[in-house]
Amino acid sequence: MNKNIRSLVVIAAIGVTGLTSGCASMFGDGTHQDVSVNAVSGGQQVAGASCQMENSKGTYSVTTPGTVKVHRASSDLTVTCEKAGGARGVVTVKGQHKEASAGHYIANGPLGYAVDESTGAAYEYPASITVEFGKTVAVNSAPAGAVKTQ
Repeated sequence: MNKNIRSLVVIAAIGVTGLTSGCASMFGDGTHQDVSVNAVSGGQQVAGASCQMENSKGTYSVTTPGTVKVHRASSDLTVTCEKAGGARGVVTVKGQHKEASAGHYIANGPLGYAVDESTGAAYEYPASITVEFGKTVAVNSAPAGAVKTQ
């Protein structure tokens, strides 16, 4: 292979690596995810509760039962639900590394790692969170599972 062609191959390989770095934020599940929120009181579902969700990337609102798109982050996601009459419940869940993160980082190197960490694409919250009125709970959750405070 002559020197010019070899140089072009190397440049192309570097370009492809650069384009795919941070690929969870560009191609995978991205930097956002849907989270479903339910509220219960005395074992009964509470419809129409107003819930505020907050993490380091933003604040989100949802009415139970409902689903909202949140920005992924390594920080905690705090869900505070209230209903007329003063009833309130709070659940805080940890942002967890997605299971595929290690292999992804090995394949995409330090740049991919840095991009996915900074954008939140490397993390996820539980897909479903149930808040029980009258309780404040902190949960170290499994990423894809439902979190219940009962």
